[in-house]
Amino acid sequence: MIDLSNTIFILDGSSDIHSVRQKIQKEYHCTPEFRKASCNGKDVSPEGYVNAVTGTLMLALSGSYRHIICIFDREKRQMSSQNLRAKVKGVIVTKLLETNQYSKTELSEKVYVFVPDIMLENWIVADVQGIKLKKELIRQNAKQEKYDGKSGSTTLKRMMKTNYHKTQHAPLLFKAVNFKRASINSPSFEAFYTALE
Repeated sequence: MIDLSNTIFILDGSSDIHSVRQKIQKEYHCTPEFRKASCNGKDVSPEGYVNAVTGTLMLALSGSYRHIICIFDREKRQMSSQNLRAKVKGVIVTKLLETNQYSKTELSEKVYVFVPDIMLENWIVADVQGIKLKKELIRQNAKQEKYDGKSGSTTLKRMMKTNYHKTQHAPLLFKAVNFKRASINSPSFEAFYTALE
């Protein structure tokens, strides 16, 4: 289990940060630190992503954080979510080992990488039962399927009674997600939930 009180999250954008922060506060009653990755996650290579977050990673490692959690979207990359996670973690470890400041064991135990398949909205639609509690937003005939690998935002837009606005709706809906149910329907979310628990 990750001690979230001493954790820093690095995410793609402000909406993702807001969504995850609110949910973590609700579920785990703590407020970890959050930082925005300084790169566009849509088509950047694993090496490009790691180059963009290296400064943040090094600052976090030199601080009092016990864990660093990087979450970024798979988007349209051909690599699977699972393989992309492993690749980015490998690049992080290799790059930071070159500084001679950290051991491989320390990096392996402190740094986590998670990749929603395809975007954070895929984690939201992994619990349709939960988000349907937001009756003013979600159609009651929305059905649960395995949505990993499909466009999460397109799927969510079809379920909504109103136009989807990520900054407004993603935090509200992610807060309604039951992590146990979501982990059953989304392998990419299950990896995240398993690490937290």
